Amino acid sequence: MRQAVNGAGRQARVALVASGTESLRGESAEEVVRRLQDEFTDLRRRMPSGPERTYRQELILAALVRLTPQLEEFDIAAALVSADGGTRLTAYARLYACPEGEFLPALVEAAAEEVLPFAQFWALHAIAAVIDAVGPDSVQLATVRRLRACLARIPQTAVDRIQSLRAILGRLEDAVGGL
Repeated sequence: MRQAVNGAGRQARVALVASGTESLRGESAEEVVRRLQDEFTDLRRRMPSGPERTYRQELILAALVRLTPQLEEFDIAAALVSADGGTRLTAYARLYACPEGEFLPALVEAAAEEVLPFAQFWALHAIAAVIDAVGPDSVQLATVRRLRACLARIPQTAVDRIQSLRAILGRLEDAVGGL
């Protein structure tokens, strides 16, 4: 069952990345990404939490997932520790679209420390994407421990994030026989 869900997740990720093209309207990908980062920050500031805000954040995230692979110069490591939520979300979108194993420890640390629930949700999905790319047996024990510590800190009401993180930990435990 878990493999079927993971396969569906990979298919959905590919479909998301491949679907649509963000209209650049004469702007560079960098300019559009910067605008989306600002939009995300402004949206969180002016709109109360709820389904409408989540929907709009999802639109921003989808555009970032499509655009970030086009960025010629993007400092993922710096973005993961940025004080700006839109910049961190951009890093999560980039690693979701183009998983790079070298950033897994920093991504896990960013997810564990993420203060924005929406961003943490997508950081966890980026972690799953990176693990798909590198293989669960390549994940270091310290990274697994950090993920477990993160799980303990997520509020019990955040069912979506708890489920995502439990699925990640379950895959890792299955890969190495119960960690």
